[in-house]
Amino acid sequence: YKNTVYLRHLSKVCDVNVLRIYLLSRHYHQSIEFKLKDLPKYQRLNEILARTLFDFRSSGPESGKDSRIVSQFKSYLANDLDTPNALELLMETAKNDNKKNDVRAMVEILGLRY
Repeated sequence: YKNTVYLRHLSKVCDVNVLRIYLLSRHYHQSIEFKLKDLPKYQRLNEILARTLFDFRSSGPESGKDSRIVSQFKSYLANDLDTPNALELLMETAKNDNKKNDVRAMVEILGLRY
């Protein structure tokens, strides 16, 4: 099994969220040719999400669950599990400081932990 990569070994090298984001960036119909050199790109995405959600607490009424952005996000996932486009929408939304509730909702849907 020289071409096999075990997640338990990778989880010692990098954050589990980075691995999740890496895997979510591929459509399930695509073959994954894992390259360790690709991980820094996903590490940066993980850092953006962590910074966006750092010390973010739900203050005031809960929002994000039914917003237009989250609805689009869910639509991507409902459309043949289009995780690459859903992840792209998440990253674009994370750049907007006024959309932290939307980011939090999308992150929860994907199972990322911050």
